[in-house]
Amino acid sequence: MRGLLLLKNPAHHLLEREREHYDTYAEDEKTFNFFNSFFHTLFFDRYITYLPDTFFRDKLVVDLCCGFSRLLRYAAYKGCQTGIGVDISYNMLQRGQHQKDLWVYTRKLPYDNKITFIQGSIEHVPLKDAVADVACITAAFHHLPDKERFVNVAKRLLKPGGMFIIRDPNGSHYLRVMGNIVGRRWGTLSDDEEAIGYAETITLLVKAGFRIQNIIFFNAVAEINSHLSEIVYKKCALVGLMQSACNLFLYPLEMILEKTALKIVPNLAWAYLIIARKP
Repeated sequence: MRGLLLLKNPAHHLLEREREHYDTYAEDEKTFNFFNSFFHTLFFDRYITYLPDTFFRDKLVVDLCCGFSRLLRYAAYKGCQTGIGVDISYNMLQRGQHQKDLWVYTRKLPYDNKITFIQGSIEHVPLKDAVADVACITAAFHHLPDKERFVNVAKRLLKPGGMFIIRDPNGSHYLRVMGNIVGRRWGTLSDDEEAIGYAETITLLVKAGFRIQNIIFFNAVAEINSHLSEIVYKKCALVGLMQSACNLFLYPLEMILEKTALKIVPNLAWAYLIIARKP
C-alpha cells in the first residue's frame, strides 16, 4: 500500500469544519511557505530532539491527524519500516505526497515511498488492531471533539509495548485564552480550536491504560513569537519572516528555560510532549 488512499467516512461536524480550515491552509501558497520554512520548523519540530535515534528504526509508524506530515518524513529518514498518515484534509495530504522537500527541524527531507497517506476521519481508521509500533499526533490533539475516543483509537492501533507520542499546545499556559482569541480573530486558528492542559491529557492517557514514560515542557516564547509572526506575515511577508527569524536568537533562551523555569512552573510552557507506552 503506497500513495494516497481516499475513504468516504462519516464526519463529525466539528471535524468537517477542521477539514475545511486546513484544506484552505494547504491551498494558500503564502501560508504553506510560512509553515515550510526553516525559522518555523526550528522551534516547532524541536520536540523530535527528545526522541532517541532508534525510536522509529524498523518500526511501523502511524501519524494521526498528520497534515502533510513532516514527522513521517523524519521517521523515514530515521529508518522506519513503514509510515502511515491519516488526515481528514485531502489538500494537506496532497501536499505531503507531492511536495518535493519539506523542512523538518533543521534539514530538508524528500517524500519517501515508505509513506502512505489515508484521507479520512481518525474516528474510522481502516487499520487492523495492534498493527503499529509507534502512534503519533502532533499539534492536532486539541482539534478533536472526542479526545477520550481518540486515545482509545490510538491504543487499539498499537501493539503491546507500543509507544504513543503527543505534541500539543499547553492549554494551561496563563496566556492561552488570549492566544485563542487572537488566533481565531486573525484566522491562524479554526473556530473550534481550544488547547487543553497537559494534566487533562495525562488523565485521559492513564484512564485508557497507558503508562507515562516522559513529559517535556518547551517553547515558552518562540512559539508565541511564531504565531505573532504568522499574523504579521499575512500582511507583509518580508516583515513576518524577519520576525520569525528571531527564533534563531530565542533558541538558546528556550533551552535554558526548559532546564530551569519550565521544570518548576510547567504552566509557563506553550507546548508539551508526552511519551506514553501501551502495556
